[in-house]
Amino acid sequence: MVAYMVYKSMSSTASTFLGKWGATLAVALGSVLTVLDPTRHVLLDHGGVFFPEEALSMYAEYPKLSPIGRFCQLSTITGLSLVTLGVIFFLRLPEKLCGVKMA
Repeated sequence: MVAYMVYKSMSSTASTFLGKWGATLAVALGSVLTVLDPTRHVLLDHGGVFFPEEALSMYAEYPKLSPIGRFCQLSTITGLSLVTLGVIFFLRLPEKLCGVKMA
């Protein structure tokens, strides 16, 4: 998806940097943030690999999240939000639905 957005953004006639690349950057950053928690799960399933298992666990004491658990929770929420907003603005949905001109 990001490769397609880069390809399409290169030929964009938007006058500002964010108008041209903002949606693509939002989707790219959102994708990275969204994949952090699954990466933590894979590392944890394989004995922590580079980290002690306790450092990667989701919960400190159930139901209290550990610092890495909270970070991964927030990064997933932020990542999915960025991907959604990036796609909405890449498709120019506000302009198409409401007649709102974007940069």
